[in-house]
Amino acid sequence: MRQARNSSGQSQVVTVFEPLDLPMPDSEYRRLCIVNLCLCVCQDPPQLVRNLAPGRLQSVGAGKYGFTIGRDQLMATHSQSGGQPDDITFIIREGPSRGHLENMETGRLVRRKFSQKDVNDGKIVYVIGDRPTSMSDSFVFRVQDEHHNSLADQTFVVSIRRFLTDFGLGHRLVV
Repeated sequence: MRQARNSSGQSQVVTVFEPLDLPMPDSEYRRLCIVNLCLCVCQDPPQLVRNLAPGRLQSVGAGKYGFTIGRDQLMATHSQSGGQPDDITFIIREGPSRGHLENMETGRLVRRKFSQKDVNDGKIVYVIGDRPTSMSDSFVFRVQDEHHNSLADQTFVVSIRRFLTDFGLGHRLVV
């Protein structure tokens, strides 16, 4: 077994079985073929392509307001995922402190992780808390691919005050 780099610079482990002559019970000999087994080990982390503050405040039901976090705001890719958004996961390291993340399809809070597919499908929403005490909020996340390669902590920032004022909710902001 040996380790080598392929043409794109990725590490791969190669196992080679050499031909062997084996005696058979009836004194015949059989020759085995060379078998090359190549296992490509991808060690490149995903790349964050877009990390932009959301732009439009909206009602998210039950008297709550928030921002959809879509692919125009948050996008990561990985050269080895074949472009599959399910293979990219955003792992929340530190959640927002003045609101929360919610999956609009399930209605559940997002506390640990969500996928690029969830983002692409418009399922992830930042919901402003009942009593925002600052003009902005943020959450810290790590981007991970299906091979558990990860991009170091990143921060997603949401500007709250400008939108509360624009939406006529400025009285709810305590500064």
